[in-house]
Amino acid sequence: MKNEKIKKLYIALLLLSALLAFIYGQPPLERISGDKSGRGAETVSNTTSSPPPPAPDYSFTLRAAGVSSMPLYSSYNVKIFGDTIKTEKQFECLLGFRAREIINFENIQKTLLISDNERDIYIFDEKEKKISGRVISFAASDPANGSEKDFITAAAKSPDEKLFAAALKSKKTVELLTADNFQTVLSAGPGDGNIKFLYFDAKNNLYMVSSDPAGKRTGLYMASSGLSYSKVEKISDFSLAADSFTVDNSAARPVFVFYNRVSGTVFSIDSASAQSGIVVNTAPQRDAPRGGCSPAQILVYKGEIKLIRSDTKKISIIKGGKIISDVEYNDLAGTEISSGGEDIKYFLAASGGSGKFGLLEKVSNTFIGGGNLEGLNSIGAAAVCK
Repeated sequence: MKNEKIKKLYIALLLLSALLAFIYGQPPLERISGDKSGRGAETVSNTTSSPPPPAPDYSFTLRAAGVSSMPLYSSYNVKIFGDTIKTEKQFECLLGFRAREIINFENIQKTLLISDNERDIYIFDEKEKKISGRVISFAASDPANGSEKDFITAAAKSPDEKLFAAALKSKKTVELLTADNFQTVLSAGPGDGNIKFLYFDAKNNLYMVSSDPAGKRTGLYMASSGLSYSKVEKISDFSLAADSFTVDNSAARPVFVFYNRVSGTVFSIDSASAQSGIVVNTAPQRDAPRGGCSPAQILVYKGEIKLIRSDTKKISIIKGGKIISDVEYNDLAGTEISSGGEDIKYFLAASGGSGKFGLLEKVSNTFIGGGNLEGLNSIGAAAVCK
């Protein structure tokens, strides 16, 4: 009898063990489903993910052409973290020529590179990351006499990116080309002197800045888009040559601001009133452009002028006809290069000789040094883009 009780107890324990093994051997979602528990099923992970990197305070694209061991064209992603600049090279392309100017067409993802010898304009395809062609070389004014092809003295694009303008030295004209195929559609120009600078305003009116044959006067002309650029009107002139120019477009019509290196004079021509005059006299600049590059060293934002000078290693801030402050830039060594799109928060200040760059905040004039651009020992041209 006693053995029979032990046997029954043993069988009961086996059954209980089997039942417990069945219950606790099931997956968690089968034991307690989300529906029955009144809440969704929970997933527990033992892995921990690293926090995402901090977002930059500001970023934009910087395109630059220069020389390492060979001429290059490069694109950089520039990120600003407080007072620190980080650049990431997106690509570089080996060139068979040195470029002195970069004009980017965002809509068609193409960039024009104007050669340093001022004779050719190459088309760089931003999608394919390579040179895709060349703007047809412009014929000289008198090819019958064996004249060489023309020189490009200035270039600009319209704000809607539908037109490209190139000024030619021998023909003394401005050729207007369509941006879709870069074919000439018409010619315009004052017909005398050399055209040194070109500028399209917001209404696509084309402004031409010329130098007289003696190189002692600066003239401002305009061809209206409303008249299909068929009529060129002289606005005004000034009795001093212009080495650099910038445009203050905060008014209804642009005010052109110029700088003469030899005298150190900053002067302006108002396209609305046709008045011209000296803005401020600074000390004459001691150094001269190197490497055949034209100096590009004057900037303006809402009436406040920024003058970059490698001889003093300063960026002078000019307002109300006087220098109100100076920003130190000790890395300047050679030809000054500046750039700054209207929608960009910063101006670029670069030194062609040393290949170093920095950024000047347009409103506060806070300067951030950026060091060297990776892969470039010297900079021939740069463009700040969105």
